[in-house]
Amino acid sequence: MDKELISAFKEVFENPNFAASIPVVFETYKPLLYSVCSEVFNIYKDYVNNDEVYDVWSNKLWNTYDALVNKGFTKTQAFQILLNDITNTNNIVRNMSSSINNKKE
Repeated sequence: MDKELISAFKEVFENPNFAASIPVVFETYKPLLYSVCSEVFNIYKDYVNNDEVYDVWSNKLWNTYDALVNKGFTKTQAFQILLNDITNTNNIVRNMSSSINNKKE
């Protein structure tokens, strides 16, 4: 990203009086921002529309469920273990994201 754009954003967040120049900065870098956001959105659409991602995820879950049931867990217990695993994974990712954001500050 352009060093001028980064320094302008940094100045905006550090100095509230500088906020008046936001429209000028935005208009100057609007094409760049739109281009970057458009590319990020296109990548996200490709990911969401890729059925292979969901096939792999569902196969992993199904195989884990089957393995738990085959080891003697009830279906309810196996399902609860999967839900706990998903919840814990989401919490870990959320905590990592928070940690990364805090280090940037």
